[in-house]
Amino acid sequence: MKSISKVENGIFVISLHLDKGNFILNLDRKGGGCCISSFKETCDYCGEVDCYGECDKSLDNDIDSESRRNYNTMMDAIESLILAHACAGVNVEDKKYMEGIQTAIEACANNCQAF
Repeated sequence: MKSISKVENGIFVISLHLDKGNFILNLDRKGGGCCISSFKETCDYCGEVDCYGECDKSLDNDIDSESRRNYNTMMDAIESLILAHACAGVNVEDKKYMEGIQTAIEACANNCQAF
C-alpha cells in the first residue's frame, strides 16, 4: 500500500494505492471534492458499472446484477467516507487508515457473497 499526493491546477490530488485497487481523491480549496475508485464491478456482458439488468444479456441473470449492485453501493459508501474524512482533515494517507479501508472492502465483498 502506498499513497501519492500532488497539486494539479489548484486541485489537491491524493492517490491511495491499496492491494487490489486505487482511490483517487480530488480536493478543492473550498472543502469539497470527489473520489473515484477502481473497486466497482462491471457488468459481465456490456462492461458498464451502472448496468443493472439494462443490457440484453444481463436481463437473464438478475442474481448477478443484484449482487453487483449491492457491492457497488458499498463501494460508493466507502468512497464517500474517505472523501468526507479527507475534507475534514483526517490523514487518509496513513498506513493504518489504508489498512482499515482495505479490511472494509474485503468485508463488503464477503457480505455480498452472503446475499
